[in-house]
Amino acid sequence: MIMRMLFTIFVFSCLVLPVPALCQDNGQDNEEKAAGGITLRDCIENLTLEGDLLIRYERRELDVPDGDDKNLDRIRTRFRLGFVWKSLDESWEVGAGLATGGPEATSTQDTWSEEEFFETGDIRLDYAYASHSLGALTFVAGQQKNPFETSWLLWDSDVRPAGFTLQFEPGMFFVTLGGYDVIQLEEEFGILYAAQLGTKIELDEIGVTLAAAYYDFDRDFEREYVREHDTLDPDYEFNVVDLYAEAEMDLGDIGLTVYGQVFKNFGAEGDAGQSVLGGDLDPEDENVGWVAGVEAEFMKFVLEYSYAQIGADAFVGELTDATFGSGVGDTDLKGHIISLDYNVTKCFTIGGNVYIYEAWKRDNEPDAVLYHADVVYKF
Repeated sequence: MIMRMLFTIFVFSCLVLPVPALCQDNGQDNEEKAAGGITLRDCIENLTLEGDLLIRYERRELDVPDGDDKNLDRIRTRFRLGFVWKSLDESWEVGAGLATGGPEATSTQDTWSEEEFFETGDIRLDYAYASHSLGALTFVAGQQKNPFETSWLLWDSDVRPAGFTLQFEPGMFFVTLGGYDVIQLEEEFGILYAAQLGTKIELDEIGVTLAAAYYDFDRDFEREYVREHDTLDPDYEFNVVDLYAEAEMDLGDIGLTVYGQVFKNFGAEGDAGQSVLGGDLDPEDENVGWVAGVEAEFMKFVLEYSYAQIGADAFVGELTDATFGSGVGDTDLKGHIISLDYNVTKCFTIGGNVYIYEAWKRDNEPDAVLYHADVVYKF
């Protein structure tokens, strides 16, 4: 209850920040003006549109122990379209995006003809937010792109936190605070409280990002999570400490990015067998995840390699990367990812990925190889 009250105070304190007044018509009828052929309100300086279209062939091969192998072939589409309305004089903007996919937070892809002949896909609201800026301070309200420095492993890149974010970037340091409505329970909503402190610095033409974050899900969410996963100890919690580091540099004609991340759930209580995934897993031994990767850009190519391990109880599996582990599980995973893209033009890319992964601690789970062949158009 105390944390819920603090969350409410945080939200209202942000809402009353001394940001400039919103659009006013000064007692006149709403006047609109044309900008680039698009009619906008007189308080809007510009409207930006951008998006992309991904067409992907996917093949997944599962090597099932003591059983028949299970393979999957499918073609998928991801379509995204984003809008940003900016009021430069009044230091605020509104952004919204549309995307294919279902209600899950971790996927914006639609499978061709999945259940019906030439089935048509759904377009859903991907995000919708309002952002106010006052010097180095920014307040964001609504469903938004992930504001935290992170890798692909801890947070799936499609996750859009819904709630309130306060960011302060006075110079080389930054602070990000947030409170988010994770899921609606019967009478309450579960809250994620998040805080990240970091720095972005230049060292001899090397750009370095260092960040430390803490993610704390409230007890209402945790009690519901324990109820839905009957293997868990009643005192099981998600109190996650996360460390992230990244370095970008130019080596002649090669642009190189190296990154690493490690996180641990200090709230994973219980004995052997009381893990999220049950079996004989001990949650206190399955509470760590980490990833290390390198990306090289040369000529028109982008080559990336990463290796990752994530324990069964390191984070909420419904929010971690959904592709890594497909057919094996959301967590308790280890494996490699290799990606190669070729930028045919500035806005047209062809490429592919290979995921090689397996269960980290569980026995009798299939080993998996996942192949992607992609065509991406940006507009």
